[in-house]
Amino acid sequence: MKGDVRVKIKGLEALEKKLTPALVKGPATRLMNKYQIWTTARATELAPRGVHGGLRGSMSGEVIFQGPLPHETNVGTNLFYGPYQELGTGLLTVGAGGSGKRHHPPAAALQTWASNRGTTGSRVAWIIAARGGLRPQLFLTRAQKEVEPKVQGWVATMAQEIEMENRV
Repeated sequence: MKGDVRVKIKGLEALEKKLTPALVKGPATRLMNKYQIWTTARATELAPRGVHGGLRGSMSGEVIFQGPLPHETNVGTNLFYGPYQELGTGLLTVGAGGSGKRHHPPAAALQTWASNRGTTGSRVAWIIAARGGLRPQLFLTRAQKEVEPKVQGWVATMAQEIEMENRV
């Protein structure tokens, strides 16, 4: 996915050595699915609204397995402009990958969005260039940070599920 947020379970390898994958798979998968669903939902709410809601509608997530256990989640969009909305462009880019130069978007690419707001693509392109680029929206980053505090409780639930399954 483009412009995605990745989460890894720290210490998963050490946990695997102590517990059998068959015992851990169900609870760990439920935890990762819950994280992926919550983060995707929150990122969808935080994503900028466009003309047709394309960015919001494209948000999705997946759980990646390494062997029999879930290893990480990906949440993001498959739209080419997703990373630019998340991280910004030109002088306003957050993190590595910025050009260090003013971003001059093509006016034609902005025309539909601009006309729905009573202006022209040329005018919007000029404003973006004068500002130095698109401002970063950080909707994925903010979603991840908002959901992270819930993970500790979910891990405790996962541990209880593993204990219950171990007793059977």
